[in-house]
Amino acid sequence: MHVHWLSPYQLTHTEQVAKLNIASVRLRTGALLAALEASDISLSVGDVVAEVASVCFVGKLSADNALARGATWVAHMKRLQNLGKPIVLDYTDDHLAFTSPMSAFYREAVGLVDVCVCSSKFLAKSLSRFYSGRIEVIPDAIEVAPLVPKQSAHSPITLLWFGHATNVDYLVRFLPLLARQQALKLLILTNEVGIKHLQSIPLQLPSNLTVEGGVWSVENMIHAASLCDLCIIPSDLADPRKAGVSSNRLLTALALSLPTAADRLDSYLEHSDFFTDIRSKDFDRLLDNPLAFRDQVIKAQNGPVQEHTMQKIGQRWIRLLESI
Repeated sequence: MHVHWLSPYQLTHTEQVAKLNIASVRLRTGALLAALEASDISLSVGDVVAEVASVCFVGKLSADNALARGATWVAHMKRLQNLGKPIVLDYTDDHLAFTSPMSAFYREAVGLVDVCVCSSKFLAKSLSRFYSGRIEVIPDAIEVAPLVPKQSAHSPITLLWFGHATNVDYLVRFLPLLARQQALKLLILTNEVGIKHLQSIPLQLPSNLTVEGGVWSVENMIHAASLCDLCIIPSDLADPRKAGVSSNRLLTALALSLPTAADRLDSYLEHSDFFTDIRSKDFDRLLDNPLAFRDQVIKAQNGPVQEHTMQKIGQRWIRLLESI
């Protein structure tokens, strides 16, 4: 079986997947790729569907040139549909519930596919309002191996925040809430767009907090984790755009051996034993003594972190393919 994964990037070698800056490609296409060695399935990735493809996965449509690319992808899908070849839509952002440059494409795409895959249960429930066919949930994989939890803390206590530019404003609104008697340090890792945004706005930094920033990469994130004592993932529970996010950032932080404080997003709730509610009094305790929350990290690494490795999530993609 040959699978083609429609992507804004035309790759000459599938190994390039791991270096792409679109997380959904690295964590979803990459997971399938990680599991292929034990199967007879081959894979190609790019904007042009391989002629030998027997199944097509429709990946995330980039906002860049969305109108023209969307039209091209729809043409590919209609051709494959006429040939009787299965089409699977990987739906990782709720473009049907909220208007975006990609909404028109997804409205047409759901009428052309045999199966939809979502990255969270919430997203699957939302999609069911617009699509009556088969919907499966396959979460994002974790792209880092678990690190050994720390046995000593830094001085000052150092926090890590990492995320795409679209998450930066949640952090900015949270910063004043870090005002404490104790000195704190925050390391921020985001993409170039996120860094420019942070540089363009006045930050309300409490006097006890020092901040350093850098460009996100897997390597930079792992290095930053070694310098930090905990991770924070503030969000906005009232923002419907965040309701369908996957659990990836939370589980990645725990894989990095960092006790984590986060808002209680829908996909995080099943992992509530492993993180601290960032709006609760327990967050104060976490800031005072991150080492007291070390057991949360160990239990997470022995539980859900193990179930979200590239190989484990890749096997779920394989089982989906085998069921089509």
